[in-house]
Amino acid sequence: MSSPLVTWSGRWWSRRPRLPNGSLLKPGGKLLVIDGDFVSRNWATSLRELWEKLTTGKSRVVDNDLASMARRHQSILARVYFSGGARAEEIGRLLAEAGLDQPVVVWKLVAIHRAQAQQMSWPKALERATQHRFAICATKPK
Repeated sequence: MSSPLVTWSGRWWSRRPRLPNGSLLKPGGKLLVIDGDFVSRNWATSLRELWEKLTTGKSRVVDNDLASMARRHQSILARVYFSGGARAEEIGRLLAEAGLDQPVVVWKLVAIHRAQAQQMSWPKALERATQHRFAICATKPK
C-alpha cells in the first residue's frame, strides 16, 4: 500500500492551488494535522455500546439497512492507509519522510474534549476522552 502522503498528492492535493514551483507549502510554512485513532476499540467503547443497548431498548436484531451500511463502512475502511487506526507516531514519521521538519505532537486536547463533551451523552463523551487524539505541526524547510 502506498504512503497516504503520496496518495493525497496524487488525488486531493493535486486539485489545490500550487505555488509557481509546484509546491503546496511555502518554505517555512507550517502544516497542522488534527486527528485521532477512531478505529481502535477500548473499554469506553464497549461501555458506550452497552449503555446504548440498555437505554434505547432495541432488540439485538439488526435491520438490513444498518447491516448494509456497516458492511460498506468496513469495506471502505479496509482500503484506507490507516485502517488499523491513525497513530501520532506513524503520522509524524510519514511527515518527516516527506521532508517536513520538526514534527511536534500535542496530546493534551482537554479543552477540545470538554467542549465536545457538552454536546454528547456521558458514555460518548467518556469514549471520546479516552481515544488516541492528537495535533501535529510540521514545518517545511526554508
